[in-house]
Amino acid sequence: MKRLFEALHFLVFTYPMGVVLGALVWYLRWRGLIRLVHPECFPRWQRGVILVSNHPSLLEPIILPVLFLRQFLLHPFLFSPWSTPDLNNFGGFWWWWMRPRVVFIPRGDVRAQMRSLRRLRRILEDGGIVVMFPEGGRTSSAGGNGTVLQSTNGKRLRELKQGLAYLAQTTQALVVPVWVDGTDAVLPNDPDRKVLYHRVPKFLGHTVVIRVGSGLRFSRRDHKEEITSDVATSLLRLADETSV
Repeated sequence: MKRLFEALHFLVFTYPMGVVLGALVWYLRWRGLIRLVHPECFPRWQRGVILVSNHPSLLEPIILPVLFLRQFLLHPFLFSPWSTPDLNNFGGFWWWWMRPRVVFIPRGDVRAQMRSLRRLRRILEDGGIVVMFPEGGRTSSAGGNGTVLQSTNGKRLRELKQGLAYLAQTTQALVVPVWVDGTDAVLPNDPDRKVLYHRVPKFLGHTVVIRVGSGLRFSRRDHKEEITSDVATSLLRLADETSV
């Protein structure tokens, strides 16, 4: 009964909203307000994929999954990606429509995090697609907590969490690094709350650039520290690319 309810929830709410958001993102790409660099590296028809991104704002958990629009339209149950936002930011009732394709990663609750990781592992082993933000929060919220890595040109990335390494190691899923620039200008992390619609993305005057890197694959023999280091290096290399 639970699976039937989830399937109906997906078809009635998640699928239509995904189509609308996907069409909006494609329109913004057509207008040049969202640019996809190295589209040939994007895993369009592959299964068992972890799309790994930096996390400059709250917009990436919405934008990145709908880049799979074509696959989502034709095979919604096979190619609908799973997003992994923080429960504190996406737990409100207005996000109810996306619940069938969300695995929340709770902060500060180790047991709950492990339950989420085990669920993601099962999804990947079944050929699912997972969008992850392994910094453990937005880049701007690092503050003085934890290590912050920097690229040659000064782009910042929080040290990646071991959950990514666990999934890459145990599932041998294809890990595709993605670097996103500009979403923190479209949807600021510190919005002007005097403005009525301070949480509405403002694309006019701003461009979001999404750079896709070559896929990486790891084995059980690889150490977790090596996995996170290799992925972080790939992300920071993408960050320093200047061509769009």
